[in-house]
Amino acid sequence: LGLFLDLKKAFDTVQHDILIKKLDMYGVRGIALNLIKSYLCDRHQYVDINGIASSKMRILYGVPQGSILGPFLFLVYINDITSVTGFTDIVLYADDTNVFFTGANKASLEKAANEYLLKLSGWLLNNKLSLNTSKTKYIIFKPINRRDYSTINVTYDGTLIEQVKEQKFLGVWFSEELSWTTHVNNKLKADLALITGSIYTIRNLIPTSLKQVLYYSLFYSRLSYGILVWGTTTAYNYKKLIVAQKKVLRLCENYKGDRRNLRTGPLFVKYNMLKANQVYYFKLLQWVHRNKLHIHLGQYSSTYPIREPKRKVPMIRTNYGSQTLTFQTTKLLNSFGMHMDFNKPFTIFKYECRHFLVNSAISYTT
Repeated sequence: LGLFLDLKKAFDTVQHDILIKKLDMYGVRGIALNLIKSYLCDRHQYVDINGIASSKMRILYGVPQGSILGPFLFLVYINDITSVTGFTDIVLYADDTNVFFTGANKASLEKAANEYLLKLSGWLLNNKLSLNTSKTKYIIFKPINRRDYSTINVTYDGTLIEQVKEQKFLGVWFSEELSWTTHVNNKLKADLALITGSIYTIRNLIPTSLKQVLYYSLFYSRLSYGILVWGTTTAYNYKKLIVAQKKVLRLCENYKGDRRNLRTGPLFVKYNMLKANQVYYFKLLQWVHRNKLHIHLGQYSSTYPIREPKRKVPMIRTNYGSQTLTFQTTKLLNSFGMHMDFNKPFTIFKYECRHFLVNSAISYTT
C-alpha cells in the first residue's frame, strides 16, 4: 500500500523556533546557526492595495519559497518524522511525503496504515503542521490478475482517506497494477504531443541543428525522465512513444514533400537518436556502470568456455520480479553479448554505448 501524504501549506507553516532547535540538535551551531537565524528571523511583510499599505507584521512561520535553502530547511524540519513514528519505509522529497506498507492481505495493510496515521497525528500536532486529508490518497498495489473486491477504511482523525487507482508521485504516474500505461498516455497527451505541435509550427523557420536542440531539451528530457522506474512498461506502450518520436524526427528533416513518406529508420541513425526503448537500455547501462553493478550481477552460467557466455538470470515468480533492475540488467547484458566493456571510463563507455544502440537491430523488449 502506498500512502501519498499532502501537508497543508507545508513551507508556510514551518515554525522558526522549532526549526532552530532541530538544527541545533543536528549539530548546526555557532556562526552557522546564527547565520540561518538572521536569514529566517526579523522578516516583515505588509499588504499594499492601490497605494494603501497595511502595517508591517513580523513573520514567525515559513521558509522563503523560491530559494535554494527553502526546501532544504523544510526537509530538516520534517526529517525526524521517521524516528518519531517508528516507521522507516518513507520517501521524503521537498514537501512530498510518501509512505509504503507491505502485507499479506488488505486487513494487515489497513491495520498498519491506520496505526501509522495515528502516530503521525501526534507528530504533526507537536510540529505545528497539519494534513490535507482531501488531497491525501492511497493506492493498493496488486497483481493485475488478482481480484479482491473487499474494501478497507484508512482514516486520519476520523476522516476517511480516499483510495485511488492511480497517483502522480515525483512526476511519475503510479497505477495499482504498475503497468505504467497511465504514465505513458499522460506523457503523450500532456507533454510530447504539445512539444511536437510546437516544433511543427516553426518547422520551416529554423535550421535542422536547432530542431535537434529542441528535441533534446524539450522532448528527450521528458521522455527519459524517470525511465528507470517506468521503463519496464509493455512493448505496446513503447510503440506509442516511438510513433511520437518519429513525428518529431520527420520534422527535423528538410523535406518539401509529404513527410509521412519519409522512412525513419535511417533518420534515427543519421541524427544519432535513440528510440524510446533504447533510451531505457541506455540509462540502465549507465546506471550499471556508475554503480559498478556488473561485478555483482549473476555469474556466467557456463562452466566451460564458450564464444559468448551468458550471465545467470535471477529466478522470478511474478511479473513484478521481471521489473526489477537486476533482472532487467542481466537479461539486457545477455542480449548484447560481449559488446559492453564496463572497465572503460564513463564518458567513453557512454559514447560507445550510444553508438552501439543506435546502430544495432536488437529486438530485446521488456
